[in-house]
Amino acid sequence: MIRHILKAGLVLLSLLLAVGAQAETRQIDAANSSLGWQGTKAVGGGHVGSIAVKSGTVTLEGGKPVAAEIVVDMTTIVNFDVESPEWNAKLVNHLNSDDFFGVANHPEARLVLSTFTPRGGGYDVEGELTIKGVTEPVAFAAMEAGDVVEARLVFDRTLFGIKFRSSNFFENLAGDKIINDEIAIEAKIKLAKAT
Repeated sequence: MIRHILKAGLVLLSLLLAVGAQAETRQIDAANSSLGWQGTKAVGGGHVGSIAVKSGTVTLEGGKPVAAEIVVDMTTIVNFDVESPEWNAKLVNHLNSDDFFGVANHPEARLVLSTFTPRGGGYDVEGELTIKGVTEPVAFAAMEAGDVVEARLVFDRTLFGIKFRSSNFFENLAGDKIINDEIAIEAKIKLAKAT
C-alpha cells in the first residue's frame, strides 16, 4: 500500500514538474511598447498624451499568457494637444503634482495581471492597478497579434485619491471646470524576443 502511495506521489510530482517546465517568462520590450492616455472634461474637450513603460514581464504556459506585470514610469508624462510650450509645461507639471499623480513621491505605477480568459482573438484580462500607493481591481479586453498585445483600460481616478475637479467631490463646479473621473489608457505592449 505504501509503495502505491509513493508511486502515485512520484507520478503527480513528475506531472507538476513537467507543467512547471512549460512555463516561460518573457520580458516586455519597453522601448517598443507604448501607453497613450486620455482625460476628458464634462464640457468641451480634454487632453491626450503618452507615458512610458519602464519594464515588465509576461508569463506564458503553452504559449498563452497566465500572468503579467507592467511597471509604468510616471516621470515620463507627455501631453500632445497643448501647442504652447509654456501651457504644455504647466499642464504636465500639474499632472505630476499631488493634485493628480504625485510623481515626486510615486514615480511608478504598476499593473499586475493574474487572469487571462480566452475570448475571440484575445483575452478578457483581470488584475490589479496600483497608482499613488493605492491598489484597485481592473478588468479589460486585450487583443493579441504575435508578440504584440493591444488593450484599452479605463479606470476611475478618484479610486486612487485623484479627486481634483471631480463633480463627485466638489459641488458647484461649472460644467467646463469639471474633469471626468475616467481616464483611458491605450496600450500596445510588445514582448521581447525569446532567448
